Amino acid sequence: MDEVRASAPWPIPVGTKRINEEKDHYRQIKYVWHDHGWRYEARWHTPVPGARIVDYPSWRLDRVKDGKGFGEDHASRLSETRVGDRWVPTKEVRYAAKHVQNGIASIDEVNLIRQAHWQDKD
Repeated sequence: MDEVRASAPWPIPVGTKRINEEKDHYRQIKYVWHDHGWRYEARWHTPVPGARIVDYPSWRLDRVKDGKGFGEDHASRLSETRVGDRWVPTKEVRYAAKHVQNGIASIDEVNLIRQAHWQDKD
């Protein structure tokens, strides 16, 4: 059994490929799968050096639905991040992260970043 996958705050399908990555001074494990037209990516990582808020092992869940640029059924690409119990446009999470990094984040932006990074309980 994959103990890291089992510690995720949401279900990750059995058999999902695990991708181990060594980043600059931290470790990340990704799981990617497709469901109902969405591409999901769950990421677990050790604390990232220099992080201002998320200084603990954490999870993040993103999903992307490709767009279609032509025809009667055209649609924009959607990219969302799980924040608490809702999906938020990923660009909002990145904007808040940039404000945190620059030391100008509002309380709401700090809370958004905290809620987008689920603390690993193990």
